[in-house]
Amino acid sequence: DSGEYKCMCSNEVGHQNSTSVTLNVLYPPKNLSVSISPSGEIVERLVNLTCSSDSNPPVETYTWFKENGTSPVGSGQSYRALQSGLYYCEVQNKLGSERAAAVSITINGTLDNKLKINPNTTLDFYKANLESANLSVSGKESWYSLMSGAARPPHLPDSVRRLYLSRGLFFRQIKEIIMQRNCFSALLGIIIDSPKLSVSISPSDEIVEGSSATLTCSSDANPPATCEWYKGTKLVRKIPTYTIAKVSSEDGGEYKCKCHNKVGHQYSNRLTLNVLSPSHRVSMSISISSNILEGSSLTLTCGSDANPPVETYEWFKEKQSSPVGSGQSYRALQNVQYYCKVLNKLGSVRSATVSITINGEVA
Repeated sequence: DSGEYKCMCSNEVGHQNSTSVTLNVLYPPKNLSVSISPSGEIVERLVNLTCSSDSNPPVETYTWFKENGTSPVGSGQSYRALQSGLYYCEVQNKLGSERAAAVSITINGTLDNKLKINPNTTLDFYKANLESANLSVSGKESWYSLMSGAARPPHLPDSVRRLYLSRGLFFRQIKEIIMQRNCFSALLGIIIDSPKLSVSISPSDEIVEGSSATLTCSSDANPPATCEWYKGTKLVRKIPTYTIAKVSSEDGGEYKCKCHNKVGHQYSNRLTLNVLSPSHRVSMSISISSNILEGSSLTLTCGSDANPPVETYEWFKEKQSSPVGSGQSYRALQNVQYYCKVLNKLGSVRSATVSITINGEVA
């Protein structure tokens, strides 16, 4: 009886229609049915069951049961069956509930514990299509529906701490994990489980020239990996712990560690060794010739390779203890010998003296 209704009134003069009114008939769920996918003979596959119903207002909850079971086995309009047996759904809206007739499914055969990887998938450490690699899970055996994605699930249960391959291989990315329990299988989901490769510089990544520095690389790869150090693209040491007893400015730069075993290799993130030192080279440049025409002046500029950078520049006349100027550049006005002195937090150094001649007086 649900639908739109309207009234028409007529007499000998004519007729008139009312506006429409809607009759909404509310009723509990009815006409329940369960569909099975895939249909026909099911061999070593999971089965999807979908529950349909006629209900107004719409269904609020779907609950799945296995025949003769006292507790629900699932919820939601669809359910993935893992075992042969009789299954039915129960649906509910605010007016009542109803259950569907049970459907019988038979799964022929069982799945062994397998790690299946798409043959077209390229892994960082191992390229293969493994069809049967035995898996074990540390801790209590449990089944969980983990979130799929390109990163490690954020809520990995404590009882599933790490997945190990009995062959001793390690993987950058495990695409799909299917495991067996009591003759049925469950998809756990996508797990990212990379070997941990860590690198560090001690005592810090800023080292004062002349002191020692140690670069350390470690990996938890299985089987154990051999690690070596590179500066840029050049191999510098075939050891995981590289100690530089007396650091020089030439040791500064980017380093990375490479670890490898019979399965493959992995590079670490780059580390930068920053060597701090007072200036080694201080130079001066003159903007015009040292033989200056009458009435002109010249500018002296001081350069330095200090690390950290120069904090102060001071200018001196030869044989005088007090500075005549400051800043990286200085405007010379007299015939005299000049030098510059540079200072950073590690020390100071002076340049060689330059002699200039100005012909005539500068106004």
